[in-house]
Amino acid sequence: MADIFIFAVNCPELRLILFLQALLFITACSDTVIFKEEKGVPAPWSYTDTLAFQFEVRDTLPAYDINLSVQHLPDFAFANLYVMIETGFPDGKTVSGPVSLSLSDNFGQWLGKCNNELCAVTLALSEKKYFDKPGTYRIAVTQHSRRPALEGIKSVALIVQKSR
Repeated sequence: MADIFIFAVNCPELRLILFLQALLFITACSDTVIFKEEKGVPAPWSYTDTLAFQFEVRDTLPAYDINLSVQHLPDFAFANLYVMIETGFPDGKTVSGPVSLSLSDNFGQWLGKCNNELCAVTLALSEKKYFDKPGTYRIAVTQHSRRPALEGIKSVALIVQKSR
């Protein structure tokens, strides 16, 4: 076995092949995210505070996953975060609807990662979504709870990536 390793180290062609394979692997893995942006949320988050995201879709062949990453305080008062999502398409059309984002499980334990200062959870808005047209897409997120001002949400990030 040691003889094979020594041969690989001393063979420039094999080193080049191994290097190119590693480079291809790294590039392929990091190539899946086409958009990621985090927006801070004003405290308190009111109905009028809109978090607007805009991203380009060039390749309509693969499926995409659209996720929201939410950071909130550990003492956030609710198990769910209700938001209104408005999606704008390249042709100017828009659709909107309410979405309930589960921040905790049925036993009240926060989902995602949590420490004494902050909890972070990534939740799927849409999985294996195909975009019909290339162009600029817009997603706007507003809080849609029963309270006009919501405390405890620190940031929201939109992540668009190719499905695996």
